[in-house]
Amino acid sequence: MRVGIVGSGVSGLSAAWALNEHSQHQVTLFEAGEKVGGHTNTVWFEPPVGQAGDKQQGCWVDTGFIVFNEVTYPNFLRFLKHLDIAILQSDMSFSVSRSFAPSLPFFRTNKSDEPSKSQQQQQQQSQRGAFEWSGSGPAALFCQLENLLDPSHWRMVWDIIRFNHQSLDSLRDARNGKAVNGNIGSWLDQRGYGDAFRNNYLIPMTACIWSTPPGLAFSAFPALTLLRFMHNHHLLQILDRPVWLTIKGGSKNYVDRILAKLPDAALKVGEEGTVVSAKRDEGTGEWVIKTRSGGEHVFDRVVFACHADQARAILQGTTSKALESTLARFHFNKNVAVLHSDEKLMPVRKSAWSAWNFLAVSKDKKSLDEDRVTLTYWMNLLQSLPEEKHGHVLVTLNPSPDSQPAPQKIKGSYSYEHPLYTEQSVAAQAQLREMQGVGGAYFAGAWTNYGFHEDGFSSGLRAAIALGAKTPFEASPAEREIPPFNLLIYTLLNLIEKSRAISAPLFALLLAPAIIMLTLAIEHLVGLTKVNEERVKRFANVNRNVRMFWEGELQSKWGFLRGANERKKAR
Repeated sequence: MRVGIVGSGVSGLSAAWALNEHSQHQVTLFEAGEKVGGHTNTVWFEPPVGQAGDKQQGCWVDTGFIVFNEVTYPNFLRFLKHLDIAILQSDMSFSVSRSFAPSLPFFRTNKSDEPSKSQQQQQQQSQRGAFEWSGSGPAALFCQLENLLDPSHWRMVWDIIRFNHQSLDSLRDARNGKAVNGNIGSWLDQRGYGDAFRNNYLIPMTACIWSTPPGLAFSAFPALTLLRFMHNHHLLQILDRPVWLTIKGGSKNYVDRILAKLPDAALKVGEEGTVVSAKRDEGTGEWVIKTRSGGEHVFDRVVFACHADQARAILQGTTSKALESTLARFHFNKNVAVLHSDEKLMPVRKSAWSAWNFLAVSKDKKSLDEDRVTLTYWMNLLQSLPEEKHGHVLVTLNPSPDSQPAPQKIKGSYSYEHPLYTEQSVAAQAQLREMQGVGGAYFAGAWTNYGFHEDGFSSGLRAAIALGAKTPFEASPAEREIPPFNLLIYTLLNLIEKSRAISAPLFALLLAPAIIMLTLAIEHLVGLTKVNEERVKRFANVNRNVRMFWEGELQSKWGFLRGANERKKAR
């Protein structure tokens, strides 16, 4: 069978790998750009002269897809292990750094009295890090000592604990058939969450995870989708989080492996790979794909591994109204990633530096951020790139106009699109599942689920399996089981929340640390009573790392002794 695959991101690549290497089908992969891989974009980083001293070295750096874990990326990880791709441990710590933009007095009306743009930039620069915290540890949580005496900061920590448990309650309700409707903002309103929790935790985290403007993160994001994703990715727990991983040498390694076995004639890039239309002949059942270069290709089946809006444009006027309407309900947000070495795009306090660093500008502590996502990935930490060799290696998503990296420290700029999630798009996902395979057309992409690499890989894999590919492993769901209801934790949380709501602020401040420590202790004790697959995996990870360390040490020592013995014989 002849199969055309439109798009060479992770979805198209997984479908191409499965069909090319594990079926008898003839595959053709189309890519409109000059580069294959989509968000899998590994580039060469050369540190600025003098930044890394005499030991200065370049390195490969990922600028799109970076990390994954063993629990919620099951199919992608099996694929990497099947290809024997080397992986490293990574990190998923998170920080918030806020700059307070200067507010003008209300009586100033004359434009000549307003600070000039350069003065505003200087003022804003001097106020970098006016508020900072990180979740990498207790010291980072209170990297600003004044937060120890700030009731709103303690309230945020308490609300995080409460949110983690109340989210599970809503997921249990949904599992039992009870409707959990509305966006995440209304869900929080119903449960009385504070501004500090929203502005300094959930909005930054949601905006960063999906690269969504903060305004949309609350006004449109469906509550159930967010809660289910956070549970699947262990973000609703403070303890026992999974080990995060990254591909050694960059994610391009798996792309190169797939392309190495794909015949040259099976890959079309540039104008040859830009699909402008795809139409099915109702008489023969064959698909005719036309490209910008004027080429025509005939296929028995087509996998549209591109974004929904792109697939809709390609199919416009040639498909059913129902499919066209479904695809129209998906929307995407454009983001720019800048590879650089300018540490001013990191938190001011080094103790707050984390793997993900949300940078915000707001008028005061209570106001919402500018409606943009500015996020810096600390690639030294994420991909084990020592600063003494490479200097600062940073990737910033959407740096604000007033806070661009220094030009001499910029190494490259790359554009990506991420799906926007609304109640309409989530409903469209369910509708699209019913349309898969109709007329010989399949749709794959991270946008068909949560928007992550596992979702993209799995959707392409499932399309290939539906077309008859005999893959070395089945496509497994990444959904985690929801833990059973815990009466002790539920009662404790409700009792403490009611006490907090009626207590005086000073009393709440004094009581908050004790409450939080007690709750975490109970959570830990409850966790110790559980023996499950995830805990076994974590112990296996630790044992594997210890074994690999000692094996390396023994090999090193044995090599040294053998070399010494050979040198002795030579003398």
